[in-house]
Amino acid sequence: MFIMYRLSFPLKFALVSALFAVPLTITGVQTILDRQSEIDSAEYKQTGINKISAFHGIISELENLRDLSVSQRGHDNKTIDKYFWKSLKKLRVELKNFIQNKEFNHKKSILLIAKDLQKSLSEFKPSTGSEGDSAYNIFGSVNFFVDNAYTLQSEIANEHGLLSDKAVLEAHLTSLLVNDFQQSMEIMGRARAYGTYFINAGVIGSRGILLLEQTFLKLGSIEKRLQQGFKSLYLFHDNTRYKQKVNPQLLNNMTTIANLIEDNLLLDPDMATPWQEYYQQANLSINNVNELQLQIIQFLSSQYQSRYLNLKYERTLYFLAIGSLIGLFIYLFVGLFLSFRSSIKGLSQAAMHVADGALDEHFNVEPYDEIGKLAKVFDIMRSQLKERHQQLIDQAITDGLTGVYNRKHFNDKLSELITLSRRINKPVTLLLIDIDHFKKLNDHYGHQAGDHCLQVVAQFLEKGLVRSTDDLYRYGGEEFTVLLPDTSLTGGIKVAELLCDGIRNLPLEFESQTIETSISIGVACTEHINEFNDDNLVSLADAALYKAKEKGRDQVVSAHGIS
Repeated sequence: MFIMYRLSFPLKFALVSALFAVPLTITGVQTILDRQSEIDSAEYKQTGINKISAFHGIISELENLRDLSVSQRGHDNKTIDKYFWKSLKKLRVELKNFIQNKEFNHKKSILLIAKDLQKSLSEFKPSTGSEGDSAYNIFGSVNFFVDNAYTLQSEIANEHGLLSDKAVLEAHLTSLLVNDFQQSMEIMGRARAYGTYFINAGVIGSRGILLLEQTFLKLGSIEKRLQQGFKSLYLFHDNTRYKQKVNPQLLNNMTTIANLIEDNLLLDPDMATPWQEYYQQANLSINNVNELQLQIIQFLSSQYQSRYLNLKYERTLYFLAIGSLIGLFIYLFVGLFLSFRSSIKGLSQAAMHVADGALDEHFNVEPYDEIGKLAKVFDIMRSQLKERHQQLIDQAITDGLTGVYNRKHFNDKLSELITLSRRINKPVTLLLIDIDHFKKLNDHYGHQAGDHCLQVVAQFLEKGLVRSTDDLYRYGGEEFTVLLPDTSLTGGIKVAELLCDGIRNLPLEFESQTIETSISIGVACTEHINEFNDDNLVSLADAALYKAKEKGRDQVVSAHGIS
């Protein structure tokens, strides 16, 4: 107690809080580490599924090569030969890509099997044995490659812990994928290979009939066993996503290919069905069963991806919870001071910025205390000053009557464009516009009508400028100017003529009276002036305008046509 009396209140609170914070922190860190281990495991399993997915295509192509090897033997069939060599070439490329895929980071055991398979395929040549050897022996010799491929697939599953996953559904589906489907795909391959071979040969023989009958019976037996396995999974695992994504009905294709053997070979001694048709139908059934395997792969991939994301989310929640508690402790000691100091400092800096004329900088103080209220009031003041400042700017460059830019802004902009034109060698065209007989209009209709006319004409001229870079200015009295950057004399004349034509047809009404009006325009362009500046460009445009008035008004005259 004596020690507690000697400590300051912040230290006392820190000491008591530490009794809870330290064990909480240790427990939280351990939990986060456990979650990280599970995340790594899920990610590793995801990689394993990606490997199996990539290798599945290689297995399918190996099965296709095996069946083509049987179909090819003993027959001079260029079509089958073409399919065979195409399949072999594709296999060599895909297996090479699988081995060299750095993202997979294969272990040595996997690489040894894959490279051995790669070597065997690089040395593989079609058998030159007899027709009998082709029918009964070739399948087994080439199936050696397929067996090695399935062995590699099982190694991948074991390496990444897919067969021993804690989720029973995922483990069972993986087992079906890497184990049970091997026998079914082999029997379906026999049906495809032997059927195509015998149709090509035109004769089966007693040994061939026995082989086909065995294949027929095995297809039914294996399908029944697989269907039962999927049925058990469906009944005992209430996973909606699995039931939606995996379709065991695709196994019915094993019955379909069994019927092909029966209808086209066993019950048809003439074997009237072309081998191409038989091969395509058998191929379709095999592809459908392959589709079921791909569905399993995609489902497993989505499961591990979902598990990975959920675990990361949980880890984030734990981290945030612990971090929030620790942050709360820290905030109790230093948060108030830092908040106060930061607010005062920020408010002072903002005031200095405003004093320097930086009115666009929004100032926001996070605390909702008195300092925060002061900051809001300050920001309102800054916003009002900005609005007032902008109003003053607008007033300085805008004509009060027409709302377009005034002469002062014209002079500034002209000087700017002239300087830019000299630097980048791009022409600037100036239009000097005068409303015809404006004094008569004022005298006849009154100054209010004159003001209305100026406003309507200004609005029309401004709308008539298509490009955002083209600007209209009130030069004085009834005169307006238009600056056309990067515009040739020809282009400027076209714009002027369009404006002149438009004003001529402009419906101008004032107090139920229709007022006819027109404009005269003088055009000057820097590209026709050797030594141009602000003054001589305006002078030339003014001279052209004077010429337009002399010629009868309501027209466009180029300064560069004046002698």
